[in-house]
Amino acid sequence: MQLTLLLLALVGLATAAVYQMPLIKIDSPRIQMMRKGVWRDMVKQRNADRLKLKASAQAFSDNRQDVYNYHDIEYVGNITIGNPEQPFQYRGGRASGIYARDTVRFGAVGKQNRLEVLDVVVGRATKISKTSKDLPFDGVLGLGFETIATNKAIQPPFVRAHKDGIVRPIFTVHLRHIPEGGVGFGGVYTYGGIDRENCDSDFVYEPLTEPGFWQFKLRSISIGGFTSSLGWQAVTSTASGFIAAPQSIADAMAKATRAEEDGYFLDCDGFPTPRFGIGRNRYQVEGYNFMITLAEYKCILSLYGMDGGAFGPSWILGAPFMRQYCNIHDMEKKQIGFAKSLK
Repeated sequence: MQLTLLLLALVGLATAAVYQMPLIKIDSPRIQMMRKGVWRDMVKQRNADRLKLKASAQAFSDNRQDVYNYHDIEYVGNITIGNPEQPFQYRGGRASGIYARDTVRFGAVGKQNRLEVLDVVVGRATKISKTSKDLPFDGVLGLGFETIATNKAIQPPFVRAHKDGIVRPIFTVHLRHIPEGGVGFGGVYTYGGIDRENCDSDFVYEPLTEPGFWQFKLRSISIGGFTSSLGWQAVTSTASGFIAAPQSIADAMAKATRAEEDGYFLDCDGFPTPRFGIGRNRYQVEGYNFMITLAEYKCILSLYGMDGGAFGPSWILGAPFMRQYCNIHDMEKKQIGFAKSLK
């Protein structure tokens, strides 16, 4: 089973074992649609559907409902469920189904040194939304804090693993840069410890501002001649192949790089390098991680604008940032660390 690895459900107990799970790099559905020239039509339809959904929700309730979009996913991993091991498919998005208990193994069939967790509650979908059927993965593996789980009685697999004393409540994410259009080995998740092989030994830690998500304070952003120090809440996420910023900031960043306002397209001969101020440090993302080649002379910034209102973080530092810097997630101390990626 291939799962996108969202940082959405984790809490723990310290032990010594360390396990690694390889990741696979794919072309995201967004980039595939851009290369085919159908992305803008899809966005128009999606926005129209969202307006209908919003109007319907406001007619019946004042409660907020999160809507997740998985079109940006570039990195997936393999797990197996059951005895004997078998992959069975379900999709992201809206679904209904049942809960069952089974064995979950982090890694593909036949791989050595896999994290194995017994008696895990697993959701099995019996019905999915039609918008989810073409996504290039089978489900979502949560790796954030247990406090944000929708069902408090259910422990995600990694939560169960460290509560059972199998691993320490810490994991490292290393995303590997692969030339555009390339697929294959895309990095590694290290469960229970720090990735000493792919990450620099000099980690700088930041305290979490919201210990439910992996959320922290982003102090400033600069690119080209544009700088802003308004300060925002941000999260890192392997579920996004792009960096998401407040719409006005994203537009200003695009203008500073001479990218088109509609879609942030630009020539491929430039190498814009955004710099993110986090704590006392500035983290530079190189142009090869921040631009995507769509055709021989046509590129796009790995950036989009979003307006989340008063809810949630203002920034999502996705794969471009996480390819540049390994992320270490320390549940016990409620902090996130950054170190230069060595590969």
